[in-house]
Amino acid sequence: MDKKQHRKRKKFKRLVIAYLLRAVVILIPLIMIILMVCNTNTYTDTNTGNGAAPITSTADYVSKFCVIIDAGHGGSDGGTVSGKIIEKDINLSVALKLKTILEDNNIEVILTRNSDEKMNLAQRTSVAIFD
Repeated sequence: MDKKQHRKRKKFKRLVIAYLLRAVVILIPLIMIILMVCNTNTYTDTNTGNGAAPITSTADYVSKFCVIIDAGHGGSDGGTVSGKIIEKDINLSVALKLKTILEDNNIEVILTRNSDEKMNLAQRTSVAIFD
């Protein structure tokens, strides 16, 4: 193996490691949220006055919180690019899949973006300010 092939192989390994690390950084919080939702099998309805009415399934539970997912990048801001893979596309795909999973578990979800559009920081943060 000559030096040029060795450099290419080393560069490829670095790219693979970088993408795996990014995947881990994205997946760990997602897995934690999913586990929190799936492992909560008993809720208490505090609106009954005594706080003792158990709700035993997530199908009967009305979400009392909302998750806001920011896919980041978008539009002309593509993020990291490797070949034909663009970070903004991966981010949006993961955000849409997470939205589906959470909504299937009766959790309200708001996306900062649901298509390939560029948003500035003020637009992203304004999504979180609601009644």
